[in-house]
This record gives sequence, C-alpha cells and structure tokens, in this order.
Amino acid sequence: MARLPRDSHETDSTKGKAMGRNGFLRSRPVARTVTALALLAILAAPAAAAPKSIWDGKWFTSEGNGSTVELPAFLQDGPIHGLIGDDNDYGDSYDGVEGSSLWAQHYWANSTGRPYVFLTTQFIGSGAHAVTYSVDKDDLGVLSGYEDADSTKVFYAFCRKADAHLQCVELHWDKSENATIAPLMDHILSSLKLTVWKPMKYSDE
Repeated sequence: MARLPRDSHETDSTKGKAMGRNGFLRSRPVARTVTALALLAILAAPAAAAPKSIWDGKWFTSEGNGSTVELPAFLQDGPIHGLIGDDNDYGDSYDGVEGSSLWAQHYWANSTGRPYVFLTTQFIGSGAHAVTYSVDKDDLGVLSGYEDADSTKVFYAFCRKADAHLQCVELHWDKSENATIAPLMDHILSSLKLTVWKPMKYSDE
C-alpha cells in the first residue's frame, strides 16, 4: 500500500495546529491497523451524470490518537500518510483511490474552544466559498459546503470536544458523487467514538 505525502504548507496562523484542509508539515509511514447528524443540504441539488460508484457498503475503523471512526473501506486501498506538525503526530490522511474522488483525514487538533469555531477558522478562514450546512454545539461542530467558486468540490467536516483538544474528521469529494457519498455522512459522524488520548511525538514512534 503506497503511503505518500499530500502537498502541504504552513503559515504563522497554522503552525503547530491540525490543518486538515491545508495539510500538515510532513508525512510519516502509517504502521498500524487503520481501521454526520443530518443529510447535506446540497443533496437537494441534482448531480449530473454521476459516475459508477466503487462504494460497496463496507466500512473499516480508523484508529486515531483519542478516537476511532468508520470510513468507507476502499480508502484503505489508496495512499495513506501521517499528519505531522512541530513533531506532533496528529493523525492520518487517506488520499483516495482511482474510481472515486473521496479522500478523508482523521486527526486531533490542539484547541480547547468550541468545535464549530475551530472549523470555521479552518475552512471559512482559508477560502471555502459556500457553507450549506452547520451544527454548533458545546461538544460538537459540523460544517459542510463547497470549496470552490463553481460549487464542484464538496467538504464535510466535524469535530467533537475532548479533554483539552478536539477530535476531527474531514471528507472531501466531487459533486458528481453526491448521490453516493453524501448519504454516508450521517453514519460516519455517528461512528466517531472518543478513546484514550496521549501526547505523542513523531520521534516517539
């Protein structure tokens, strides 16, 4: 299974923080078993000529530092890389496979604020063009919409509050796959479970 870094960059405002949309500093090999509250409002928009889906109804559990979440099993077949910043191991990025535009990130974030505020900083603050759905609760934040001005790139992100940090998941896909991918979000959101978290440096692995 190939494990390659996604293009990433760091700014003063993102240094040392989990930046699912903009990436992290560098990759590390993943050497462990890698295992959403309402339908997106964008489902109401018809998708033109959706390609044949590779979704087969199977899930796997992504095991992160402090949480687990169920993701479509086919993501295991593509490149996976670690999300590293300031030598902190934040989680994993599943970069997708041929036949689907879906890719996902599962990570913890160094924030003690409201999850929704964190998400708006990550997405609205860094260029998302439209928000179509959101949830703002003390312990849960959800944000979904389009990443581009043409409304062809969809994102769905959520974070749950844990002790002194957040546990987050992001999913990104092309609008052409809405009919297949968007209905999976409720299951993915509800599957996020908090587990034991401990500070972990990349150099400790």
